Amino acid sequence: MKVNYFTFLSFLFFLTSSGTKAQLVSCNAFLQGNHAELGINWMGAYGSTVAAPSGYHPQGISGLNLYNGTSCGSGMTTSSSFLGFVADPNFTNWTAYFGDYYMPGSPQEGWALEIKGHSVLAYTPTAQTTDSIPQLTGGNISYSATATQQTSTWEGVFDSVQVTQVTTIDTGALFFTVDVTLTNLSVFGRDSVYYMRTIDPDNDEAVAGAAGFSTLNRIDHQMPGGSDSLVSVSATGTIYSVAQIALATKDYRAHCFYMGAGLAPTYSLKDIYNDSTTYYHTVGDSSAHDVGIGLVFNIGHLATVDSAADSVTNRTRLRHPANSSSVKFIYSFEAGKVAHYLNADGGVVGDTSHLGISNTGSGDAADIKIFPNPSTDAFHITGLKNGQYIEVYELTGRLLKDKIPAQLPSGGAVVADLPQGNYILVVKQANGTIYQRKLIVKN
Repeated sequence: MKVNYFTFLSFLFFLTSSGTKAQLVSCNAFLQGNHAELGINWMGAYGSTVAAPSGYHPQGISGLNLYNGTSCGSGMTTSSSFLGFVADPNFTNWTAYFGDYYMPGSPQEGWALEIKGHSVLAYTPTAQTTDSIPQLTGGNISYSATATQQTSTWEGVFDSVQVTQVTTIDTGALFFTVDVTLTNLSVFGRDSVYYMRTIDPDNDEAVAGAAGFSTLNRIDHQMPGGSDSLVSVSATGTIYSVAQIALATKDYRAHCFYMGAGLAPTYSLKDIYNDSTTYYHTVGDSSAHDVGIGLVFNIGHLATVDSAADSVTNRTRLRHPANSSSVKFIYSFEAGKVAHYLNADGGVVGDTSHLGISNTGSGDAADIKIFPNPSTDAFHITGLKNGQYIEVYELTGRLLKDKIPAQLPSGGAVVADLPQGNYILVVKQANGTIYQRKLIVKN
C-alpha cells in the first residue's frame, strides 16, 4: 500500500477537473468517484491492462507487463500507469491516498464460473500471451456517468451462459457495487453452477517492500449466521490499518474464504463453497499472510432458455429456478462498515452510521424545517435558534460545509451550490453538540 503525496499544482488540477468520470480506453473501462477509482480490463477482471487516462490516480508500479488481448489491438503492454483500485479513505482530496491495492507483484483479481465441474477463470492477465481462455468471449460494452454515479457493463458468454457484470460507483462512496447476472442461453439446463470473485490484496507492499505483500485476513461474517445474511471477508494492511479491502454480500447463497497459502484459488468452486479445502472459512479466523481471499456463490440450477417446464421439474422448497440468476456484492475500502452499505435485501445504501442518522438528535423534529426537499435549486431552513449553526456532510461522512451561522440571509439558501446527490444536514448547538440531523436531496 502506498501513500502518495502530490504537489500543489497536481492538487489544483484535480479540483478544477471532473471528479466523476467513466470511459472506455482500448477495451478497458475506467470509473472514478471522489474517493475511489478502478480499472476494468477486457476480461471483466478489475485492473486495467492499459494506462489509466489523465485525471486518474494510478499508483505508478514499474515493471508490469500485462496482456490486453489481440482483439484490442494491443497484445502485451507495459506501463507504470495500470489501475487496479485506489482509494482516499481519509478524504484528503487525493493529496495522501492509498493504492494500488493489489497491482504490485503478481496481480490477481478476477472471477470464475463453474458449471458441473467445467470452469473458466478470468483473472487479471499477468501471464496469458494468447487469447487462450477456453470458450470465453466478451468485453466491456458500455459505460455511463452522471453527477452522482458511474457505471460500466461487461458482458461475455461461457458454455452457453451469458455473464453480465455491471460495476457501479457512487460519487461520494468508499465502495463499489458489482451486479452479476448469469443467463442460460441453451435449450439444455445447467446444473451445479457456481460463481466466484477473488483477489490477492497487497495493501502495504509499495511502502514496506516484500514484507508488505502480507495482509491481515479475516472472516468477519459467514452464513449460516445472523438473520441479516451478511457474508464478509476482509484484508487489512499490516502497516496502515486504514488500508482495508472487504468483499461482502447479503446473499444467503454466498460463502467467503481466505487461503492458507497461494495467491489464486486452485480448488473447484464447489469444494470451496462446501469447505472441502484447506482454506479458512470460520467466523473469527484471522492471520497475516500474502494470500487470496474471495466469495463463492452457489447458484445451483439454471433452467433452459424456455424455462417453464424445466423450472417446475427442478423446483425445491427454497427455489423456483429460471434461466437467469443474479448476485450482488461490494468491494469496500472500509471493511468495518460493510453492514451499513448493504440493506436487508442486499441492495446498497449510503452509510450514515458515523453521523447517527438513525436518531434525530436532542432537538424537537418540528423545530427545524427544510423546504423544498428534494430541491433542484436551493434549500431554505427555518427554526434555527441563536447560537446554533449548520454543517453539511456527504453520506460517507466527509464534511462539506462548516459552521454556517443561524443568522442566514434570504431564509437560508445555504446549499444551493451542491451538486446532485444525498446529503446530511446537521444542526449543532453553540457548544458543538448535535441538535438535529436531516437528510436532504439535491435533484
